[in-house]
Parts: sequence; C-alpha cells; structure tokens
Amino acid sequence: MKAVKILEYLATQPQGQGTSEIARQTQMNKTTVFKLLETLQLVGFVEKSIHDSRYKLGFGLIKIAHNSLQSLDIVALTAPFLEQLNKETDETIHLAVLNEKSLIYVAKLESTQSVRTISRIGRTAPLYCTGMGKAMLSTFSGDELDRYFAEIKLEQYTASTITSKQQLMEEVQKIKLQGYAIDNSEHEEDIRCIAVPLTAKSQLYGAISLSAPKYRMDDITLNSYLPLVMAAQQNIQDRLQVAF
Repeated sequence: MKAVKILEYLATQPQGQGTSEIARQTQMNKTTVFKLLETLQLVGFVEKSIHDSRYKLGFGLIKIAHNSLQSLDIVALTAPFLEQLNKETDETIHLAVLNEKSLIYVAKLESTQSVRTISRIGRTAPLYCTGMGKAMLSTFSGDELDRYFAEIKLEQYTASTITSKQQLMEEVQKIKLQGYAIDNSEHEEDIRCIAVPLTAKSQLYGAISLSAPKYRMDDITLNSYLPLVMAAQQNIQDRLQVAF
C-alpha cells in the first residue's frame, strides 16, 4: 500500500527526507507522493520542516491504528468515483476514515454553488450524529457498539441530534438493513447528508457522503441522489476487493 510504503521509508529517516527522494526510494510518481504526503500531514502522520521542506514521521501516527493507515490509500483509490459523483450532483462530497471513537475527513470535493457545507480535511467529527459516522457504526458488531456507546458522551449539537442510546441503536440497525445513512441536520444546522460505508473482505475502510443545505435537498432530491451515492460505493468496494 502506497501510504504505508512512505511511512515505512520515513521510519528509517529520522532526519526526514524531501519529496523527490521519497519518490525515488519508494519507486512512486512524485505527484502521487506529494498528494499522499499532503494527506498524511493533515492527519498528523507526517510533519514537514519549515526550514528545508523535509518530511518525517509525526506524533499523530502513534495515536492511529493500522487500519486507519490502510484507509488513507483510498484517497487515491476513490478519487475518480468521488469526482464523478461531485460532477453528477454539484454537491459537496466527503471521504472519511475511522479515528478511534470519531471520524476524520480525508478528502472533500466542493460544490460550485454559493451556499456550501462547512468542513475541512483533517477535521474530526462524532460518529453518532453524522451521516458517515452512523454509516460506519452500522458495520460494528453488537459488542463493538456496546463498547462505543459506553465510552462516549452523547452531546446535543443541534435540535435534531439524537442523544438517546436506544434510539441510536435502532437507527444503526435501520442503516444496517437499508445500506445507507441519512443525517437530518444532526451535527450541523440546516445540512442534510446521505452516507454509505466502504467495506471489503469484512474490513471497514471508511465512508463517503453527499451533503447539501436542507433547502436544496428535500426528500425527492435526496432519493434521486441515493442511487448515485450507492453506485459510487459499489464501484469503490469493487476496487477495494482487488486493491487490498
């Protein structure tokens, strides 16, 4: 996996290395290496020296599990499908991976419309009140869900945030059955979101979402976008099956 190859090489270079040398040593295209380094830097896995532009391992790496590292490589793998979904809908598309008990945004494609969602790569968000988070929770086992809800505080972000464990468990089961999650302004006011998990070979790699202001995504529009989101999910999962 490309991201891990970079991290493994940097583990042997305590003083850091520049993009060109990293590309040469890992036998990867320099542009690909640069994009992966940008993502790794945003999530804290590598740090860039302000003096000589060398990259070295970051402190964030210690906190993130190996499965999250694997998920970083899907930034490149998912790119063509997320770009297509963005073009088809002209709404904001996100990719996130699991980060302990929350999610972290690792890719974002903006809408060209004047009113957009507020988010940024590298930002974290709760699982229980976001579309992508709930989609990821739907892949958890019963024991994993019990541990998750035992260890977090269910905070009220908006008037629509579900803060009842029982209601959330029912919501997760519903998502598991239907295959997708809806965020009805549960984390950010006046934002609706459709999200689906990304899994392959019984492993969770993350989730993707389509988000828009509520006034642009009524139920009719949401239902028209749903097949597009699920088609992107299927295409990505087909590639995950052979890529990892």
